Amino acid sequence: MDLRFSKGILLAVLAAFGLAACNSAEHIPDWDDVLPPFVTEQETAAVIYINDPFEVFPPIEFPPIATEAETTVTEEITVDEYDDFDAWDAIESGNYGFDDDIPPPFTEAFTSDTSVYFSEYDQAESYSAYTETETSAPPSHWFTTATTPSESGDYFTAQSDMTELIKPALQERPFSYQSLNSARRHIYDSVIEAVLDMKPEVTLSGVSDEDYKFVYELIYAEEDLIFNLGRKISYNINGSGDKVFQLEYIYSKEETAVMQREIEAAAGRILLSVNDNMTAYEKVKMFFDELALNCEYDAQAENKSDVYGALVRKKAACAGLAKSLNYLCRRAGIESLLITGEFDVPHMWNMVKIESEWYHIDPTTGIANNSSIQYARYDYFGVTDEFIKRTRTIYPRDFSYPPAVYTTFNYFKMSGLFAESYADAERIIKQSAIEASKNKERVIQFSVSSTEVFNETVKKLFTEQQALNILDAAYPSAQNKFNRETIAYNQDSKTLVIKIFLEYT
Repeated sequence: MDLRFSKGILLAVLAAFGLAACNSAEHIPDWDDVLPPFVTEQETAAVIYINDPFEVFPPIEFPPIATEAETTVTEEITVDEYDDFDAWDAIESGNYGFDDDIPPPFTEAFTSDTSVYFSEYDQAESYSAYTETETSAPPSHWFTTATTPSESGDYFTAQSDMTELIKPALQERPFSYQSLNSARRHIYDSVIEAVLDMKPEVTLSGVSDEDYKFVYELIYAEEDLIFNLGRKISYNINGSGDKVFQLEYIYSKEETAVMQREIEAAAGRILLSVNDNMTAYEKVKMFFDELALNCEYDAQAENKSDVYGALVRKKAACAGLAKSLNYLCRRAGIESLLITGEFDVPHMWNMVKIESEWYHIDPTTGIANNSSIQYARYDYFGVTDEFIKRTRTIYPRDFSYPPAVYTTFNYFKMSGLFAESYADAERIIKQSAIEASKNKERVIQFSVSSTEVFNETVKKLFTEQQALNILDAAYPSAQNKFNRETIAYNQDSKTLVIKIFLEYT
């Protein structure tokens, strides 16, 4: 919740909206930071509570899969998205289902009236993941033709025909692939090969509906460069009794090829900033900041669930942001995986391996959504299993995620912004205010070690208004002077993170 008080008498004034928000704070994440206009003591001296409702709706339930067909009649089911939903639209419309606004297949989308064996098609070229640990530019084998950096540093494909499909260097396989049995791995590999060439169908023998649906959902959710696959599953039975699964695509081959190159160019611009002297932590933070500062959270965006939406269109929801962080990390040789669960609503985030230690990182909550100040939020950067479970429920899977038990690369600890006492908090605020004033940075954020320290710090800083005294002490050393009469702040009892927002005179 965002709060503001003025020096002098602190009035116990709560607007009805503010009181309601406070009472329901346990159910509303605070990452939609909205700051009220700064006010002076002469105008008013009041505490203002402001919260933006997050997204609340029932968890996703996949429809039951159709029983095996005994005829050539096509059965259809729908695969749901791992996506966020805009609560405001849901509340206003009364629709609490997930957003189903996905572009229909183009008229040239593949269909087949006759069953054809997959082996009759040319097999897709085998791919290998780019796993070098360091890179400062996109490797050449990510493109079908030679690529050249322009004078601005952008990468473009040096060819006149931009409609040839790129064979994307997919990850060797996502973490979850290792848990699949041999039958499901065969389905996974066969579907991936077909999708890379946008083939219309894949023929499989001895495959159950349950196994195919399970694998299809896995590919749809976790292959970060598969952005063109439709959500419909259908199949018929050929004369040999094999199942011929139809593959539906959202875009044509020509459109997909152009979009692939746009993704590669956008990633290339980011990766140009990676150098051999950077640590894994520095690379991951750079990717996180890129998404937090340059991508808008938009649950209604056309490509909200994929890398194209986050990196090219700069608008995405949780799935698009998590897949983009996953993609950038592995392009830089850093292990990353996708986590699905609930953060009041179905949600997706990452686990990233930094120097042999796994951490939870949520790029969605890095965005200061709807804020009047552009900054990156680090509440969920480099946190443990215990920490993430304060606000999230991880969906049960057929495998176990790697344990995240270390705090070495937590953002606040790495940045010297971790307070184990109120005295530490005073020191951090003073030093941060002086440092922030050099470039007129607006946000001071730090975390504390325990609920006890948190409660003490919040009480002394804001109830007793000692935060004003700390800013007074920092003021003489500030290169750019900030307002010491009014402070806007945010405090989260679950993440134990406190933020103070500076206004410069």
